[in-house]
Amino acid sequence: MSQLPIFPFIGKTDVMSISSKFYQNPLIEAGLALSLVVHGAASMALMAHRAQAETPVREPWYVELNRAAGTVLLLAMPGHIGATRLFSLFGKWRPSEYDAIRATFVGPISLFFIPYYTILAASGIYHTCQGIVLSARRLQWIPMNWY
Repeated sequence: MSQLPIFPFIGKTDVMSISSKFYQNPLIEAGLALSLVVHGAASMALMAHRAQAETPVREPWYVELNRAAGTVLLLAMPGHIGATRLFSLFGKWRPSEYDAIRATFVGPISLFFIPYYTILAASGIYHTCQGIVLSARRLQWIPMNWY
């Protein structure tokens, strides 16, 4: 059984077969699409609100970092969708049966993909956590001065 270097204790086949039941679920994919639409609408509304402000407001560093993380995710999304879903839709292969992930961890190509996966994971984790807090503040579910 082949193993990913980052998961030496379990096989790649196990990771892919377990996780694909979750991330390839039509309800989960629909939820992700809905999240994308809500993100787009909220981003455009906030950009319009900032553009109408008389004086530009300098946002705190964590808001700017959240925007940067969101931009990284936005730029990576087309390639990710293409690599993980489009080939299977055209009947070329199922991503869970293809060794593309393993191939990106070996050889010269790993010099690009290991930092890419690291930045992508860090951006996703930060954007999710900080986005929950920022949204809760804007919706007044938590006080603005919380942390």
